[in-house]
Amino acid sequence: MLLVNTGIIPVPCERGAAIEAHTYYLANGLAELGCDVHYVTDLTRKARLHDRVSVHRVHAPRMKFPTAFPWWILTHLLGGTLAFISAVLALVRERFSFDAIHVHEEAMGLLIVMLKKSMKLGIPIVFTLHNPIAMASNAKASLEQRVRGLIFRVTGRTIIRNCDHFIALSTRIGELVTSRFHYPKERVSVIGHGVDAELFRPQEPLIDEARAKYGIDGTYCLFVGRLDRRKGVDLLLSAFSQIGQTRYKCVVVGEGRERRSLTDLAVRLKVDGDVLFTGAVPLHDLTALYSGAEFLVLPTYAEAAPMVVLEALASGIPVVTTDVPGMEDVVWDGFNGFVVRRNARELCRSIELLMRDGMLRARLKENARLSALQEHSWRRTAERTLQAYARCLRGLTLDQ
Repeated sequence: MLLVNTGIIPVPCERGAAIEAHTYYLANGLAELGCDVHYVTDLTRKARLHDRVSVHRVHAPRMKFPTAFPWWILTHLLGGTLAFISAVLALVRERFSFDAIHVHEEAMGLLIVMLKKSMKLGIPIVFTLHNPIAMASNAKASLEQRVRGLIFRVTGRTIIRNCDHFIALSTRIGELVTSRFHYPKERVSVIGHGVDAELFRPQEPLIDEARAKYGIDGTYCLFVGRLDRRKGVDLLLSAFSQIGQTRYKCVVVGEGRERRSLTDLAVRLKVDGDVLFTGAVPLHDLTALYSGAEFLVLPTYAEAAPMVVLEALASGIPVVTTDVPGMEDVVWDGFNGFVVRRNARELCRSIELLMRDGMLRARLKENARLSALQEHSWRRTAERTLQAYARCLRGLTLDQ
């Protein structure tokens, strides 16, 4: 199996970079199941790979995590091109002997499907779509959104129409692919992210240290993510302003181009005394901040399958989020969190309910950890992916 990473950020990542984290854990998970994995990626010093994983380095220049949209485009084009070159070298070195090529990024994926068509390669291509924002977004209309739509029409559509098996991170994304592109249902697998439940878990001894470091006093709920329009932090601030007197703080973890406007909004809404912006934090601190929170709020306008939700659940805290594609397979309304419509009033009601009802909060916390352990381990993700490979190869054999 040839598993091709994005070429952007070495693995394992300290923060963010959900695609890279997915491929890193998947490579090890597949190897533990007996699969020989050739992994196109760059590595950090913390990388620990199974003996059955062979690395084909991309040798990309050091790049920051892309937050500004023009930088996002540049890094994906450069990283995708370099990953494609490394994938081609791996194919030549291994004499095109792979059972399948699994791609996780659109620029590189487009180049690989074009290579397959031009050379008439007999190796099936499996494609996991990680960024279906342009296809399934409910985000606010913007120039960025229109550009994302154009990029998707050039890359994503072409890859979907030419890949041999499609992996969707959520049920609704899978349904969109079959309905919009008339992609055969039997060639679609729904496989979400996994989560490292040993890394993200209740960690009582570390909570006080993290509280002191970031000046968190008292009980708090948490937001984790990029500070851009799509994540809906403005909606969270509006909801918090409607709650009135509360002993809760709201801790906003993340960095992005909207930070200044959001801090200004907090002042205008008169919640700046209750909302703390920490900026980006190291992984060690993030795990402790999850553990110390009462619940996570992610009022997003559009997602694929956010890993922060799984990290929160594994840490034993429920999630309040919005009804967007990607959430339906992770947050089960009333069991491990609440799924609400995208408006401040609905969000406020669920937040207030969790703040007031300690017994409900305790039950949802227990269910949160349980759902992460039972449904979202990386081993389970690897098992499902291996089954998808088998379905792909079996389907091609039947077609022949």
